[in-house]
Amino acid sequence: MNQVPAMIVLPAIFFIVISPSKIGSIFFLFGFVVFALSLIYWKLGSTPLARAMFIPPLVVGVLCMAGGLGLNFNNQSRIVEYQEAYSENPQKFVESE
Repeated sequence: MNQVPAMIVLPAIFFIVISPSKIGSIFFLFGFVVFALSLIYWKLGSTPLARAMFIPPLVVGVLCMAGGLGLNFNNQSRIVEYQEAYSENPQKFVESE
């Protein structure tokens, strides 16, 4: 019997269950984890090259955190706009979307 590996199924379930409004938070959390791990790598690196290699993940972490914040704040304002537009005229809202 062929089974689908858990490495394929679990991320698919993860992204299906999570609502789009939480994607920004997840993106920010991923960026924070990468940022923290790069600082740990810098602190615990034993060679000069290992200590210098913390810069690329640090930049990636900062960019992911900035993107996550942008997604989160942009989405919050759009949710309010969508609710107001729907409450005014549901039929027109559905047609515009």
